[in-house]
Amino acid sequence: YAYELDMGRGLIYDRWGSLLATNRRVYEVGLALNGSYNSITVAQIASTYLGIESLNIDGNGPISVYEYVEKNRMPKNQYARITLARFVEPETMEKIEELMEEYKYDDLDDENAPSLSGIEFTPMLVRAYPEGSLASNVLGYVDSHSKEYFEGNYGVEGEYDSLLNGEKSGYTLARNPRVCVEVDECRGILSRLVRADTEVNSAASPWSSNGYGP
Repeated sequence: YAYELDMGRGLIYDRWGSLLATNRRVYEVGLALNGSYNSITVAQIASTYLGIESLNIDGNGPISVYEYVEKNRMPKNQYARITLARFVEPETMEKIEELMEEYKYDDLDDENAPSLSGIEFTPMLVRAYPEGSLASNVLGYVDSHSKEYFEGNYGVEGEYDSLLNGEKSGYTLARNPRVCVEVDECRGILSRLVRADTEVNSAASPWSSNGYGP
């Protein structure tokens, strides 16, 4: 399986070393269609924890989660995967993991027993601004949710977009752990130093807390 190795966008600091822009981890939740999941359980989890009632796969939808995962089961030796949700918070991922473990050790042999076998979590990064909207007119912004990749808009994020994004490294990961090889280090990501003082900016005017000022 081929993956793009994303080490995250470069960090941005002010001249005193205060972190202005960083990355935080969220998750993509997928389902391996050759897993021994219970379709009802998957649909319940999708609705309760992910807020997903239906899927639109390849433009053929919407179709209910239950109907899709039930109709598109694959043999155990034929791996296929669908995405249920992206940008899932770590807390939500942990709750789903807890249920997976609970169902795994229920020791129920009934074919209708709850099961989330096949649920997969893939970490992904989104842009985060520890100081909120402070100095946003200088920093610009990255809309992590609208596209498959980071793209800076305006300010430092836009001006140094290619440097902050760096060079992503593609690699192939074998499903057999015995033949896995070491992944090369990702290259080219550059952090930037902004010559600004966040303490001064935050006290400069009553508008500075939301990123606007005279």
